[in-house]
Amino acid sequence: MWAGLLAGAAIGLKLLLWTLDHIEWGMQAPPALDIPPSVTQRYPWLGLAIVVGVLIWATQWYGSSDEKLAARAVIVIAGFAIGFIMHRSRLCFARAFREPFMTAEGDMTKAVILALAIGLPIAALLFEKKVIDPYLAIPPAFWIGSLVGGLIFGIGMVFAGGCASGSLWRMGEGHLKLWVVMFFFSWMGSTASAVFKKLKLTAIDETNVETYEMTNVGFQAYLPEMLNGWGWTLAIGGGLLLLWYALVRYNESTEKFTLL
Repeated sequence: MWAGLLAGAAIGLKLLLWTLDHIEWGMQAPPALDIPPSVTQRYPWLGLAIVVGVLIWATQWYGSSDEKLAARAVIVIAGFAIGFIMHRSRLCFARAFREPFMTAEGDMTKAVILALAIGLPIAALLFEKKVIDPYLAIPPAFWIGSLVGGLIFGIGMVFAGGCASGSLWRMGEGHLKLWVVMFFFSWMGSTASAVFKKLKLTAIDETNVETYEMTNVGFQAYLPEMLNGWGWTLAIGGGLLLLWYALVRYNESTEKFTLL
């Protein structure tokens, strides 16, 4: 998938640059809203009120006798915290994949590499201790489905101006374009899933006797099982991250991979 995202980001950037050179409509930004200072001064208090409201909401659910509501209270707090962190860090995978090709800037790319480097051993521990069943999270789409899906998503996120994570916190900032993007992202995601199943592309092969699921676009690729352990899995994962980091640093110094 990551290879498809990289290729999609590069192709999407080239297509976006072509549209800037050949399409004139929509080039002028709409006028910004003129918000009175008396209103903007109240923004911190509005933010504080939202935080208090979320805490009260989660506390009421957590104290409920319904176990599902109690579990959802944790999800509410976790979702709020993740959204806050994503906004303050300006986390955006679209930027991480796009900027090295556009401006050679690799700060967000290195942040994503660091996040993956931290998350990889933690995920390995959770999978090893059987806290999480990996096959519940791995779609049967390796390698054709992952590559093609990553390619399409990479092109789309460049045109949209944000990935799923970046679009969410930009929606909170009031970017109307990202509200439209997220609507079609959700709608087309479910529609495409239904169409692909109807066409038998992602329908599970019921004749398969293996422990993993298979479809016409791939299978569930769980590297520790394919490589007989976590040793080679972590080594390959770490090696790819180091290679990616080296290429980003090289591009920052030479701009060899920029398309402008």
